[in-house]
Amino acid sequence: MSSLQGRRVLLTRSLEDSAGWRTEFESAGAGVTVLPCLQTTLQQDGETRQRLSEAWQSHDRVVFCSARAVAASRQILGAVPPPKFVACVGPATSRASSEAGWPVSMTGNGSGAKALAFQIREIAQGNESLLVPSADRFTSDLEEVLEPVGLVVDRITVYRVLPVAEQPVRRHLEQEGIDVVVVASPSAVEGLLNQARVDPSVAIVSIGPTTSRAAREAGLAVAAEARRPDLSATIEACKEICR
Repeated sequence: MSSLQGRRVLLTRSLEDSAGWRTEFESAGAGVTVLPCLQTTLQQDGETRQRLSEAWQSHDRVVFCSARAVAASRQILGAVPPPKFVACVGPATSRASSEAGWPVSMTGNGSGAKALAFQIREIAQGNESLLVPSADRFTSDLEEVLEPVGLVVDRITVYRVLPVAEQPVRRHLEQEGIDVVVVASPSAVEGLLNQARVDPSVAIVSIGPTTSRAAREAGLAVAAEARRPDLSATIEACKEICR
């Protein structure tokens, strides 16, 4: 029997992003509640559109770190020829890029942007330029790995991520039978606390160090942190605290 059998897990990602996660958590025996804690807005002003269009044509490689970055770029650019080389952080992002009409040259191994950066570094030549359409909030993993070897990382904000606004009435997670809350970003932590009361009896599982730090600074006790920033490691972290 799974150690998540009979447990209820709250996912704080968007409804769209939570779909695959819900399926896997339910396969592990958990009941799942989704509480979207983030809202996104497209950055589609004229200056962004022009910068992105010019960079799309001039840069050596395009790197996508999320499916949302792919979707936002497609909305801003419209139908454009595919770049010479597209690298995506994982299978879901690669699938989104292919569906947008941009064939993928490299897919990361699923361990996040830093792992993808090391893969790119193995094949890239010095002085190459990489276009990274991204959110306004991001980790600097790509820059930390690639810039020291002479690669230029050009980020362009194509969407913004904001915590869900503070609600006049907060949900009481303990009364809803929530055993575990999974948070995947500092913004999700803020959006969670804007909507819900998190009692000490509810375990917090973080997707990584940055999110764990944000949760602790917000007064939450992090019960477990995923060993890798991906779904399987997050499920394993939840299982560990539910044994």
